[in-house]
Amino acid sequence: MLDDKWNGRAIERPGVYSGVPLRTYHGQTICNGKSVSSSGLRRVLGRNGGSPAHFWAEWSGNPHAKATSSNTAQTLGAAAHHLFLGQADFRKHFAVRPSMWDSWRTKDAQEWRARTEDAGISVLTQDQVEVIMGMEKTLSQHKFVREGLLNGLTERSMFYQDRATGLWVKSRPDVIPTHSGDFVDIKTTRDIHFPASFAYHQQAALVREAALQCIGLKYTDFMFTILWIENEAPYCVRVQVLDTPDVDLGAQQNRFALDTISGCLNRQEWPGPYDDDASYVNIGDQYRERARADLRRADQEHAA
Repeated sequence: MLDDKWNGRAIERPGVYSGVPLRTYHGQTICNGKSVSSSGLRRVLGRNGGSPAHFWAEWSGNPHAKATSSNTAQTLGAAAHHLFLGQADFRKHFAVRPSMWDSWRTKDAQEWRARTEDAGISVLTQDQVEVIMGMEKTLSQHKFVREGLLNGLTERSMFYQDRATGLWVKSRPDVIPTHSGDFVDIKTTRDIHFPASFAYHQQAALVREAALQCIGLKYTDFMFTILWIENEAPYCVRVQVLDTPDVDLGAQQNRFALDTISGCLNRQEWPGPYDDDASYVNIGDQYRERARADLRRADQEHAA
């Protein structure tokens, strides 16, 4: 398997690369051309609650994109992934709030957090650490994990250039398999009975295409498994494999999304979801009848 150590320069050829910091991966300096990832391809589609305007407002390729900051859930998820996948140098990426502070109310605590985050280190509370350790314990005891579900290359990024548009496409699954075609992504959720989808079939389709372009993996050998784990006790685990027809649909949506982004870049136009649509507003039969009843009652009272 092609697995290159990133040399710090803009990537010019397709492949699987190690050593790419996550912040750099999401930026525009990583490739020698404009690049998009699964989150962007999902965001540009109205079916997913987005639009070209939403994509452009958040894309790192927009010099005026709105600044995004990690929320508590994102920080917890990033730290959990780091631990679950056995990645090195945890303390270089995450710091735990000192026990002398039980909140962020004091000026000293706030200044410490600001200095730490300015240094590129995410801050966790002790409660969050306990949650992560509980999740890790449950995950490590799960049948499929013990059988090697998470075995493979971690912290690897795949890059290839889309021939139709010239855009660079990037994909970073949690686990790239070395002895099978089963790619794995870990997702945290509040309830494994009703996990949110967030169009993950599009993410799976992008991983599949990247695997074909970067390592020559055939579609027929590809699988995409989501390993759900609850972020609250008892930290239950659920394993789901995406159906091939759904992944095929995701590939069609990705193709449309790439073409849409390319077209918007060429025209320098980023329409919202309803820019060309005018429609009637229907207030609904129930509201309409109640409003009429209110008016009839008011007329009766006035007449009396």
